[in-house]
Amino acid sequence: MAAAFDLLLKGGIVVTGQRLFSHDLAVRGEKIACVGPQIPADVAGETLEVGRKYIFPGIIDVHSHPLYEDDFEATSLTAAWGGTTTLIHFAYAFPGQAVDEAIEKAISEGSRVSYLDFGLHLGLFQVEKQYQKIPDAFRFGVRTFKMFMTYAKLGRFTSDYYMTASFDLIAQHGGMAMVHAENGLATDYLEDRFNREGVPAIDAFTRKRPAALEEEAIHRAIAIAEICRCPIYIPHVSCGRGLEPIARARARGQKVHADPPG
Repeated sequence: MAAAFDLLLKGGIVVTGQRLFSHDLAVRGEKIACVGPQIPADVAGETLEVGRKYIFPGIIDVHSHPLYEDDFEATSLTAAWGGTTTLIHFAYAFPGQAVDEAIEKAISEGSRVSYLDFGLHLGLFQVEKQYQKIPDAFRFGVRTFKMFMTYAKLGRFTSDYYMTASFDLIAQHGGMAMVHAENGLATDYLEDRFNREGVPAIDAFTRKRPAALEEEAIHRAIAIAEICRCPIYIPHVSCGRGLEPIARARARGQKVHADPPG
């Protein structure tokens, strides 16, 4: 007779959004099938005594960059040790690179070496030349698109015009926009001023990125998203003031998501 469950975790502490339970947990077909006290060991094909260890849902990390000193393999291995079971990586379409090319490259590499399930956001570095190809991303299952309101000196800056055009197109296809929200031109001016004044870079780093400019950029991005009826996600909010326009927008029913200040 076939076992009722594939795997049984016995003697653990089950963590839920409400409380902790001293319960057993049974799995069937890679899904949680039963949670309860004293599930008999003979109903499962495999039983593990977990010894009062915590049992909790796998963490989904929605903001991962296997791009700089990391890669898909190392990032996923490190995440797995920390209890993360799904990652959403950024696949970047660099200047001169097509949207589908960037996505296909990320899927190919990630599928070959990743230890975990993963999805993709698409980051656009040359929005004025790439935004019309945003619909191409949806056939790969990519529904979130990141733009930068800063980094003008690096050629990654997105103007309000093309940000609006992108949001409009994303909304039409049922996706969600993301923005790195800083007033990039103002911060570039402050950087140039501090350089002229001889302020050391380490001292100027936060001074050229004041909370007022982050708040302004978040407010502006949310306003553009509102008129385009486009859901928006603001990653890496770094200050309390940045939460104020987010809270106002959510209070009036706008679809705004954000990473809170750490």
